[in-house]
Amino acid sequence: MQQRAEPSRRHKQAIAINVKELIIGIVLFAFGFVMPLFVSIYNIGVMQALTNALQSLEKVYLLEAALRLVLMNAIRIMPLYLGVFFIGGAIELNFRRPLRYALIACFTFVILRLAYLVIDLIYHVHYDFALPSLIVFLWGIVFDRLDYRHIRLHKKATVSIFFLTAVQFLDVMPMLENLPIGRGETSYDIKMTAIILEADGLLNVTCTVGIVLFSLFALLMLLQIRSENSLRQVNILRERNEEISRQAFIAEMKNRTNQEVQYLVHDLKSPLTAIQTIVDVLKIERERNHLPEMEYLERIEHSVERMDQMISEMLHEGSMVPISTETIVNIVLAQCSATEYASYLCVENSVPTEAIIANRILLPRAIINLLKNSAHAVRDQSTPSIRLIVDETEGYICFTVADNGIGIDENRREHIWGRGISGSESSGLGLAFVQSVVTQMNGIIRMDTELGKGTSITILLPKENEDEKTDNHSVH
Repeated sequence: MQQRAEPSRRHKQAIAINVKELIIGIVLFAFGFVMPLFVSIYNIGVMQALTNALQSLEKVYLLEAALRLVLMNAIRIMPLYLGVFFIGGAIELNFRRPLRYALIACFTFVILRLAYLVIDLIYHVHYDFALPSLIVFLWGIVFDRLDYRHIRLHKKATVSIFFLTAVQFLDVMPMLENLPIGRGETSYDIKMTAIILEADGLLNVTCTVGIVLFSLFALLMLLQIRSENSLRQVNILRERNEEISRQAFIAEMKNRTNQEVQYLVHDLKSPLTAIQTIVDVLKIERERNHLPEMEYLERIEHSVERMDQMISEMLHEGSMVPISTETIVNIVLAQCSATEYASYLCVENSVPTEAIIANRILLPRAIINLLKNSAHAVRDQSTPSIRLIVDETEGYICFTVADNGIGIDENRREHIWGRGISGSESSGLGLAFVQSVVTQMNGIIRMDTELGKGTSITILLPKENEDEKTDNHSVH
């Protein structure tokens, strides 16, 4: 079964479709079919300007007619070419590049030729698929090969529009009469009128200027999107590297935490093993009527005291030790790394080396409680954000948990610190537990919330002063 499923999986990976770009391409392509109904040589004013040129023998009317024809041609074929380019770009074929570009070229060529034929049959308007069309066709193939996938569609379209307009000037250049260019009836009339008015040189210069200007616009736009695409690629790579580094750091912290737990279990097991051994000895000695009770009882007492001390350091609320903010943050990250909100949790610690006197078990639990409340508050946000900020102010170390969630209603703010109430709709110790922990550590807790914008809760704990540092070092 696995061998049969494998080819199907590879087939799905061979073709990827950008649905949005495909729909836009189809809409533009369909719109191109109705353009002859709205844009013609009459409502654009081409024939009127050409008639004025022949009647008044004024060259300015000839230039007007030529420019109007260029504008008309660009407007009429623009949706067709943009639609085909977008459709071709929306369908990503994961083949070898030569084969991929050959397929795209064949698809584009066939679709454009069919579109020209259908328009000719329906409207009796002949679109000449000559050298300008081939140039635009090749431009589309080359532009697709550049692979600017990180650029918005309207910017890609703008480049193509400038280039397409520049090419349309070729149709009305008298100097290109012998080439397969400008074979349409109106184009031919304009070039003949230019010869009659002895304005063919002026028309050639005007068209050359138009080609240069629009090509320059296209080139500048192309350079801009090239730089933008490269910059976005760099940003994407940087974000991926940061995510990889973050995941590696979290994995390392989880491994370190697991090791610490294993060490702790081993340390707790040692006194228990000693107690069990002494109990066994007591039983044996009792059977022999030789019972040095005090010696064995003292050993049992010593083992129990050792185990009690280790447990107190973990769980006892009054157990306070110097601990750096970096260590606290690492403990928090290790414990919440597997949660859903870990992906949008941002940590900012500007004082990693500063220390406080705190319980290394309860304080991280209090911070994680705040993070869970924030995660519940942002669950319906389109772009959820939770920030854990650690900084210093006026002798205090501040741990701030801020989110962009729903905020807390004024009616609930007065009761928010009550037991059984949390910052969200969930049950549990909630903020009462957090406040209790902060109070035990001689700290302060503050809340700033705005309905619909989010909540920020800050825990302020006194820094470890120099006297405490000296005392702690002397005890050790």
